[in-house]
Amino acid sequence: MESDDFFMTLALEEAVLAESAGEVPVGAVVVHKGQVIGRGRNRTRELNDPSAHAEILALRDASQSVGSHRLKGAELFVTLEPCTMCSGAVFHSRLARVVFGAPDAKTGTAGSVLDLFSQSQLNHHTRVTGGVLKEECQRILQSFFVLARKRNREEQISLREDALRLDAGALPCLDELTITGSYFHTSEGYRIRYLDSNTVNSEYILLCIHEFGFWSFQARSLMSRMARRGVRVIVPDLLGHGLSDRPKKSEWHSVRAHVSSLAELTKHMDLTPTHIVAIGNANALGTELCSVLNLDASSVLSIRTTMPPALEALAKPSCHQSYRSTGGLSRKHLKDLDGFPGDVVRALIAHFPDKGHAAVLDAIKRPDFSIGNTIKSPSFCPVVVDEVHLDFLERQLLIQ
Repeated sequence: MESDDFFMTLALEEAVLAESAGEVPVGAVVVHKGQVIGRGRNRTRELNDPSAHAEILALRDASQSVGSHRLKGAELFVTLEPCTMCSGAVFHSRLARVVFGAPDAKTGTAGSVLDLFSQSQLNHHTRVTGGVLKEECQRILQSFFVLARKRNREEQISLREDALRLDAGALPCLDELTITGSYFHTSEGYRIRYLDSNTVNSEYILLCIHEFGFWSFQARSLMSRMARRGVRVIVPDLLGHGLSDRPKKSEWHSVRAHVSSLAELTKHMDLTPTHIVAIGNANALGTELCSVLNLDASSVLSIRTTMPPALEALAKPSCHQSYRSTGGLSRKHLKDLDGFPGDVVRALIAHFPDKGHAAVLDAIKRPDFSIGNTIKSPSFCPVVVDEVHLDFLERQLLIQ
């Protein structure tokens, strides 16, 4: 028979998965006769479900495994003391025992705030053991909240009077990623939001520059796939895009200004990318940034703007958009998105809620915007990185 420490270690593994997804790191497993029959981790944000605590999801998983809502004789191992809701679920499940790691001084109901398990009036009684791998369970929670407080401070950077900012809830969640955003304050006082896969000991570091007119959503597949291959991927929202600050005047936007802010970001992160991935009309940025960072010209990997066959296959007559002006986008902008799946279109245009947030689109039209006129068609010409592009990048990087 395995020890309590062994099963709590399995619960900690679930907590780590929750942390990587930006959730409060709590994990749980249900054990019956020495076998794990259910697993769960905190997923309240991911599922937009206040009941999606680790214990609840582990109990649901276990009930599906055994085909019964009654789990007589089973034990629940959870990294944090259960709350009222989860304790109630334990009683209804008829568990024999609950084992928790860290106590919860704010919501714990196994002795910290309340002790529901000592109530003799209840019709079922479950034994409780607390403090198993307490230090390990506390450490992961403390580390998470230290970083969360740091992110909150970064997000509260004051906004310049000549800029606009979107609320984080205005953009759809990058459902293919389990990566949370961070913020950086440039020397000009603008806030840049960026995603970082934080892949450790990576041979390759990709700095991906999305196309003008889009945001980091454009590289979601690239980030997901490359991170799984052990490649570190960093995708900022360029100023004027996504959740980064937006200068109100289109005159601010130039290759030099954007390259300067990206160079500051790399210095802030104390890294030099091995490759710069430039999508579509961001090619001029990639080329100039390569020069500023003293990288070899071959370090720039450009993704073309024309749709590859894989994307052309996605274009369906039923997906045609109505070309009426939406938010900060004109009919011409929306027409350029014709043929893309509806959810992709909604995600790509979400960061233009009104004309005030679309100043960058006016900047792109200027013929002097690119260095040496390398942006031949500075219109709203979208690319969504797909499998064809990802295969190309893997060949370029010689990833096996």
